[in-house]
Amino acid sequence: MNKADSTRCQAIKESGCICCLLVTGKTQAPDVHHLTSGSRRTGHQATIGLCPYHHRGLLDNQSKQFVSGLLGPSYAWGRKGFQQHFGTDEQLLKIQNMILERFTELPWHDYAVPYLVVREAKQMWATR
Repeated sequence: MNKADSTRCQAIKESGCICCLLVTGKTQAPDVHHLTSGSRRTGHQATIGLCPYHHRGLLDNQSKQFVSGLLGPSYAWGRKGFQQHFGTDEQLLKIQNMILERFTELPWHDYAVPYLVVREAKQMWATR
């Protein structure tokens, strides 16, 4: 991993889960999820932030039905359903890149994403 890749992964970890942001306007600590083409990763620059629920399906003592009703599907439960709800890898990568640009300009702390960034992300998501 080169310096640009490390910088991107760190920024993703500090900026939060893209799916939580789109659904709730709030976010939490994410895993770095590598996007794929076929079954191969497409590199560290093709990554998005997904919280443990959206990435690995971890539920924190809640039922799958309850959590998916609040936050949408988890990638761990199937890529097709996840993409139907949240968009394609390319669409999510575009939103993630915008979030990282804004985060680089003015970093936020404790996953408190500025309202203007939330609004811009939701607008991009709505026009997918």
